[in-house]
Amino acid sequence: MSSQTFSKMSTKPFVTDNSESLYDSQEKEPSPLPVATDDAIAYVDKMDEGEIDSVLFTDSLVTTSDTGKELGEFTVSIEKARYNSKDCYLIHANSHGAIDNVPMGTSITAYVSKKIETLEQQHHEYVKLEEQHLDKKTFIVKQEDKYILNRIITQGEQVFRHAETYSSETMHGFISEGSNLLIQRLMVKRHSRRL
Repeated sequence: MSSQTFSKMSTKPFVTDNSESLYDSQEKEPSPLPVATDDAIAYVDKMDEGEIDSVLFTDSLVTTSDTGKELGEFTVSIEKARYNSKDCYLIHANSHGAIDNVPMGTSITAYVSKKIETLEQQHHEYVKLEEQHLDKKTFIVKQEDKYILNRIITQGEQVFRHAETYSSETMHGFISEGSNLLIQRLMVKRHSRRL
């Protein structure tokens, strides 16, 4: 995702295309973030490239009803990649299906550094209700010493936009949905070795 896409977006909280804020029209400070514990940071820091290489694969799961009807599918893949000329991991997850005949799904595409630091992530969720569709897209990208977060929520005909910027220091220890999928695989691998 290019930085140009982010520069076109509003920096006011949830601003509609008609420039009407759902809250007030004043800009707000970024929401306070939870702080990662020293133990959590140490745990992630102990993950090495050799260990990560052992969890690079694609995994799929199909959900069926009691009658055998396919209800949905979940796929996760983790592979080596390059991002801005740096070696990293590309994590892709996709889940889609229907509950009570309502189509819904989510997809995540993330580039994560070898230190499990999120470089970029796109997260898309949708629910297709008869009367009104709901679509949420969240983009986060690391640019030098900051993270830029942009969220676009489409509810029926209304489009809301929200943008926040966080310093890299504030985001130290941040685990995105994409990096969480990688960490979960590593945790399972470590646990299975102890059994």
